Amino acid sequence: FGNGKWICHSADAAGDVPAGHCLYVVRFELPEHVVIDRAEVLAVADDKYWMAVDGKTLVHGQPGWQRVKPVSITEVLKGGTNELRFNVLNEKKGPSGLLVRLSGITNQGEPIDLRSNANWLCLRSPGQQWASAPLEDSKLQRCQAIGAHGIDPWGKAEVQELFLPPVPLLRTEFEVNKPVASATLHVTALGNCDAHLNGQRVSEDRFTPGWTDYATRVYYRTYDVSRQIKHGANVLGGVLADGWYSGYIGWGRNRNHYGERPRIKMQLNLQFEDGSAQVVATDANWRATSGPTLEADFLMGETYDARRVQEGWDKPGFDDADWQAVDVGANCSAILEPHPGPAVGVIQEFPPVSVTEPLPGRYVFDLGQNFAGVVRLKAKGKRGQRIQLRFAERLNPDGTIYTTNLR
Repeated sequence: FGNGKWICHSADAAGDVPAGHCLYVVRFELPEHVVIDRAEVLAVADDKYWMAVDGKTLVHGQPGWQRVKPVSITEVLKGGTNELRFNVLNEKKGPSGLLVRLSGITNQGEPIDLRSNANWLCLRSPGQQWASAPLEDSKLQRCQAIGAHGIDPWGKAEVQELFLPPVPLLRTEFEVNKPVASATLHVTALGNCDAHLNGQRVSEDRFTPGWTDYATRVYYRTYDVSRQIKHGANVLGGVLADGWYSGYIGWGRNRNHYGERPRIKMQLNLQFEDGSAQVVATDANWRATSGPTLEADFLMGETYDARRVQEGWDKPGFDDADWQAVDVGANCSAILEPHPGPAVGVIQEFPPVSVTEPLPGRYVFDLGQNFAGVVRLKAKGKRGQRIQLRFAERLNPDGTIYTTNLR
């Protein structure tokens, strides 16, 4: 972060910031006809942040300050005036702030270097349209600089070269005031998704909608959800991960093979007993936030923080006032087609045939055979305690798992 500073609202005591959202804004100029070879942002915030560049939201609810993940903005920077906005949420009264560095280079070899400092502007409670709403300069205030990277209570962040974004939760509420004859839900995604309806997953299918050449076709799946629709308030929701679309696949630690921004698309068709119909579909009225799954990738693994579970997020009556507006649309011309085959799902369960402890605190569970699957683990521990699961196909001579061959 160089000489970048942790910043906060000028009216706040750095260690005693009220709960809520604060918008941080910086505007800067680049030569009119510049071509950007590379530009990336390093940012950490207490407790989490959203980032938009010139009205386009690129980071959705990135939590924590212990690790920092570079975010490429090469494709969105332009010649002339650029504006970065960071919407920082302080979940409860206490320390809060933002630390940022933008670095890059033009095709002429000229460096781009921008760091957070007391000249940045800020605004409390920016509202749902924080990313693109016009800002009145008279309402913006100068930030205050708290200190350099490494100060208490945050310490130094660890740069994580892999980019593994948190998995968003998305939801909408709708009313049903007539007897339902049938309800059919169509679900697809650029990425992997799970559909939720009134507090439950719609199905136990995995990796919906499946891997395709997303430039050519995208599959969808259809579910009969007639029995899950209730009279009165209902909630349709989704959980969206990178999957094959924008996650790491193949060799070389490369991501975004098909696109950079996962998308989910759902359409619920309601047929009523009186012959009328209603459609509930994904649109700009949906709400989104990051959930307990902080990282999810086929090759790089998953990080899940149970402290961030939002109980009842997919049920009616949940308070989503702190959630954000969704980003709609996709640069995708693929044909939508019904999936031609069965869904991926659980077909068998394997209990361990043995459990060993080759090193103190490290346990090896032998499941008896090699297979593709996931673990179900029940554990007790202290709040915030970390449990790490590793997977392997063979053992080292000392009884520990052999992982040298893994990507």
